[in-house]
Amino acid sequence: MAHGIVAIFGLYTPKTADAVTSYTRTFQMPFVGIGQSETYRPVSPFQLSMRPRYEKALVDIMISFGWRDVHYLHDTDEGIARLDHIYQQINKYKLHINLRNKFLPDVDSTMARLTRLQAKDQDGYKHVILDMDTNSTSEILTRVAREFATAKVNFHFLLARLNIHELDLSYFRNGGMNITGFSLLDPRNASVVNALNDWKLLDPNLWPGAGKQRISLDAALGHDSVKVLVKAGRQINTIMWRRYPHRISCYESPPQPWLLGQNITDALKSVQTDGLTGKIAFDEYGYRKDYTLDLLNITGGRGLSKTGSWTSGKAGLQMRPPEIIKPPTNRTRIITSILNKPYLMEKTDKPPWGGNWTGNDRYIGFCKDIADKVAEKCEFDYEIKVVEDSQYGYYENGTWNGMVAELINGNADLAIADLTITSEREQVIDFSKPFLGTGISIIIKKPEETGTNVFSFMDPLSKEIWMCIIFAYIGVSVVLFLVSRFSPYEWRVEESDSGSKIKNDFSIFNCFWFSVGAFMQQGCEICPKSVSGRVVGCVWWFFTLIIISSYTANLAAFLTVSRMNSPIRSADDLSRQTDIQYGTLNSGTTKEFFRRSKVSTYERMWAYMSSPENDVFMPTTQEGVARVRDANGKYAFLLESTTNDFINSRDPCNTMKVGSNLDSKGFGIGLPKGSDLTNDATLAVLELLEEGDLDRWRKKWWNEWSSGGKICDDVAQLDTQDAAASMALSIMKIAGIFLILIGGMVAAMLISALEILYKSKMDAKRGQRDFTTEFCAKAKMAMNGKLDKEQISREASPVHKSVSTYTYTAPSANLINLDGSYTEGNNTHTDV
Repeated sequence: MAHGIVAIFGLYTPKTADAVTSYTRTFQMPFVGIGQSETYRPVSPFQLSMRPRYEKALVDIMISFGWRDVHYLHDTDEGIARLDHIYQQINKYKLHINLRNKFLPDVDSTMARLTRLQAKDQDGYKHVILDMDTNSTSEILTRVAREFATAKVNFHFLLARLNIHELDLSYFRNGGMNITGFSLLDPRNASVVNALNDWKLLDPNLWPGAGKQRISLDAALGHDSVKVLVKAGRQINTIMWRRYPHRISCYESPPQPWLLGQNITDALKSVQTDGLTGKIAFDEYGYRKDYTLDLLNITGGRGLSKTGSWTSGKAGLQMRPPEIIKPPTNRTRIITSILNKPYLMEKTDKPPWGGNWTGNDRYIGFCKDIADKVAEKCEFDYEIKVVEDSQYGYYENGTWNGMVAELINGNADLAIADLTITSEREQVIDFSKPFLGTGISIIIKKPEETGTNVFSFMDPLSKEIWMCIIFAYIGVSVVLFLVSRFSPYEWRVEESDSGSKIKNDFSIFNCFWFSVGAFMQQGCEICPKSVSGRVVGCVWWFFTLIIISSYTANLAAFLTVSRMNSPIRSADDLSRQTDIQYGTLNSGTTKEFFRRSKVSTYERMWAYMSSPENDVFMPTTQEGVARVRDANGKYAFLLESTTNDFINSRDPCNTMKVGSNLDSKGFGIGLPKGSDLTNDATLAVLELLEEGDLDRWRKKWWNEWSSGGKICDDVAQLDTQDAAASMALSIMKIAGIFLILIGGMVAAMLISALEILYKSKMDAKRGQRDFTTEFCAKAKMAMNGKLDKEQISREASPVHKSVSTYTYTAPSANLINLDGSYTEGNNTHTDV
């Protein structure tokens, strides 16, 4: 004042309020304050308050929400002053609101208090008024959302200060908790937009708080204070400025007031203008009037929204439908993902122009294709950021990790990866519709494949069954022989020159022939005539029908599928043994599935895996698969079936999937709660499903992409040939039937040779001829198909045929026997 100032503006607190009031009253010095206005002590008539009195707005919102029991938490004396304002309003309108005041000096003590409130009443709503500085308020709200993420958090926070626009609400960009507050700044106001553009260009070293995207309320009030002072100064007559001295002495007794103080104060109170904080006008006491506060709100499923306004005077609180305050739509979206073949991989080749790949071009994979298409359909630019901890998202020790944490913390807008949709994750983030179905499966190292068996066509039936068939064949042949012997209907009488003979067609050899003919479904030239014989034949035919049908049904599978002696075929097999270890990823949905399961098999598996002495959990899928390959069949890994299929289709082709999937679920695009992209991402996924893009990419990355490792032969064949060709049999699998065929023909030739040798010996003995001469004659007949005249005259002998029932005698004729000898007979006999 001694230096000639004409007015003062600045901050003051409850501790300095008495001094400010005393000086301004004594020296009649105008003071434009941007701090909290006082009501419980007399105010100097030379003071003006740029910060409006809004305690009535806080009370009105409590009435609107129906709050009756409220916890008021503050960290400064300013909070006590504001609480006093609120009490005055409650008493003025005789309201029944129970305010529980608690002074908490720091964030940790506040969190401890909130934790006790949560533990005391987990189901009921807790209404809390937070009266703390900007940084403390942001930290408290964020910690409550993180630390109480899986609990049923029923806190509703009302911010006592007009600083909700200053808070870092990126964590609540898409909702997550009930937060309500008032704002004196309208970010859509043209003056605010222009001021922010200038504000973020200033040097923060010279202008504290500058260089940011938001301006503090104190800075905005300071800006408006200067504007008010300038307008008021222009109203003072120039003659008056020259007439009165600008300086006053602080040490005169009695003190001399500033002669223009009253004039300047009246000019200040008469100013009406628009500033960054809205309409600026003062009542006779120097308080703001006719101002408007925007009511902003965040809920569990909606981000920051304008839900109403409060205007001083009679208008009061005006509620309206929520209007979401959207972030800029032209910003680059962050997509978090994780490196895992074939979903997302870094390119290993160099670009054609040299150098290295940059940006999103560094990555390829199934999820990269999805990201490109979703970004195209939803019309946004994006940047892929690989999650730093290489985790999908697991809740442990009160916090989330991995990609889920990135979404919760506001560090990412989408998560496009092999991220499984679960109920626990759904509580803290949103998911699109699943773009790929999957389930938990078991991967083990391929056991040594059994050697190729040329008699593999016998594999459809076990050795025991083949032995039983042989015994059945022998038994049926013997029984048929016996019943034919004892049945009179199988015997017949034959007449010949030597007299009558009785004959039975079912000799022991013919019975074996009948049985084998029926078994081979080829029939036989003889059939039983007796009822008993036909019964034996019928049951044998029925037996062979079932055996042959069963054999045929299983033959194709046994000939086309390689058989391996795997010790593990299902999860039940794993749970019942301890020789082969098994485990999952150290964090993720697979581990959580076993931890929560109530199925006895999975409970046993979890008890084994979670035992301290069993080190079976793996940090990454790649390390789990590597352990499977290195353990020589002594470790099995549980992972998603889609990943299992990819690994098994790539070199070194020494792993395999066993059993069916343990559950059924899907991969989805993860988004923060209430994200503006949730609906668009879901629609994009559905369109990709309908257009067949997802199926095409699945085939591309699982069956055709060779850069991820050499494709196994069986997968390559399925992809390059049609189904019939890919299932073609190899010669080694059916070589046995060719061996049997060759063996049968060789045996037939040997038996034929034995027959001719035996017949030659018998005929030579009977005709008293030389064996060599006889053998040569029969061999010559076999080669030429006829006998010469010398053989006919030398070897002629009578021959006859017997017939049943009666004999018809034909004219005498010379005949050639079937064995090649010549016979002169009186007649031949024909069966009738």
